[in-house]
Amino acid sequence: MKSRALFFGFALILSINLHAQIERGALICRLEGEDFTLNLNGERSIYRQDAFKDGGIVLESSGIVHTGSGVFLEIVLVSTGTLIKLSENSSLVYNGINEAEKFEDLGLLYGRMRVLSGGRTNFVVLRSGGISAYLNAKPDGGDFALEYLMTPGGYNSVPRPYFNIHAIRGSAEVTSANTIIVNQSESLFLDISSFHTFVEKKAIPIDIITYWSSHGFAASTLHYLKPVGDS
Repeated sequence: MKSRALFFGFALILSINLHAQIERGALICRLEGEDFTLNLNGERSIYRQDAFKDGGIVLESSGIVHTGSGVFLEIVLVSTGTLIKLSENSSLVYNGINEAEKFEDLGLLYGRMRVLSGGRTNFVVLRSGGISAYLNAKPDGGDFALEYLMTPGGYNSVPRPYFNIHAIRGSAEVTSANTIIVNQSESLFLDISSFHTFVEKKAIPIDIITYWSSHGFAASTLHYLKPVGDS
C-alpha cells in the first residue's frame, strides 16, 4: 500500500512538472532504451535517460524524433491527453495543432506507432507517404496501431512502401487516391508504390495485438490519458 501511494505521488508530481512546462502541444514523457534523436530547425540533439529527471521533453512543432533498435518513446498531446507510443527504428514528425479544424497533425516518416485517446477530441491526423488517416476517437475513445514500412523485397523484386492501419477501437478515414473507412476491429493494408497499388481490408491480425500488448504504455504515462467526462 505504501509503495502504491508513493507511485501515485510521483505521478502527480510529474504531471505538475509537465504541465508547468507546457499547456498544449506535445511532450515526450518516457524513454525506453538508451537514447533517441530529436531534429529541430536543422539542429540534431541526442537525449538519454537523464534528460527526464525533471519531467518530460517538449516536442515543438516541426520537431522530428528518431528511435533506434530497442528504443521506444511515449508522447502525450497535452491538451487532449492523447497518448502516442513510437516503436523502435521509427521516425515521427509533430506538425502541431491545426487551429482551423482543431486537430493534432502528425507525420509517420517511417516505422510503427500506436495512438491511444480517451475520446476528448474528434481526431488526430496521421500522414505517411501521401496518405492521410483521420483517427476518430469519439464517443468512447480510440486505439489505433499504424505502420509505414517497406516490403522485404526478394528475387526479381524491389522493396515497396506500404501503409497499415489497425482500428483496435474507434474508426478511421483514410485518404489517398480514394477515401476508405476503416471500422473498429478492422485492418487496412495499402501498397502505395508509384507503379502499383493494392488495397486489402481484413480483421486485425493477432500478431499486431500481441506486439502492442508486449509494448504497452507505462502506468506513469497512462496517468495523462483523459477519458470523456474528465476535466
